[in-house]
Amino acid sequence: MKSITLKFINPQLPWQRPIYMKDGNETDEVIVPSLKSDFQEDIIYEWVAEVERKKLHNKFPRDEALSIIIYIKTSAPVLLPLVCKNVIDALNQYAYTDDMHVVGIIAMQEHSLENTITIAIYPDTRFKGDEDIKSILGKSVIKITVFSKPVHNIIAFPKHPRQQILVNPTNIKQQDVIKAEILQQYNDNPISNNVCISFQIETHSRDSDLDNICLNYIAAMNKLVIKDYYSIDKLSAMLTRGRRNQATITIKERDGPTPTVLL
Repeated sequence: MKSITLKFINPQLPWQRPIYMKDGNETDEVIVPSLKSDFQEDIIYEWVAEVERKKLHNKFPRDEALSIIIYIKTSAPVLLPLVCKNVIDALNQYAYTDDMHVVGIIAMQEHSLENTITIAIYPDTRFKGDEDIKSILGKSVIKITVFSKPVHNIIAFPKHPRQQILVNPTNIKQQDVIKAEILQQYNDNPISNNVCISFQIETHSRDSDLDNICLNYIAAMNKLVIKDYYSIDKLSAMLTRGRRNQATITIKERDGPTPTVLL
């Protein structure tokens, strides 16, 4: 199976939401998709209930570095990185005081007739990235299972007919830099099978959150290194806040073809 390692030395800039314009001015008047809000409410409800059951009120939200596992079972095609973003955003102010405290992510999706998302939190823990999810789920401080269809919608809808949605220029610039670096290191066809992507990221920025840093890289790799976003069925990401700005990304081909997705 093919394995590719890419190295980058550049500012680790996070993905930023689109810019919504109305009559030439930026506006925050948007409509959050109901699927997204319902999904996040399901996560929050189960989290609050589990904290109450385990009497963990004095332990959360955490104000320190932590890691999270997100284990998805579903028969529906999902964009794993975006489901992770919705989960991490939902738990902000509940599991942690700021999502920038999340320094480790391991996420995996498994084909199943169930629709469940198991989420586990590991305070003051840094994963290596190659851990077996099922073997370490029971070692978490808190674990919840949400019986809900995973949702990967993250973009809000315009609230007014005259509104325009513009891609954030910071994303365009960052992804262009990443694409140029990819083309210098990889000149083969995109991997057509499912893939596991592993990120090792170092940044001196205190204002960059891990899931959004990864989104810019994933967007840049789409069609160049991977077939499409749906081919990602396992993701791990580790963040170190240090003196350098660099990233090492390993993309490993997994067994079996990517299922056909009908949209």
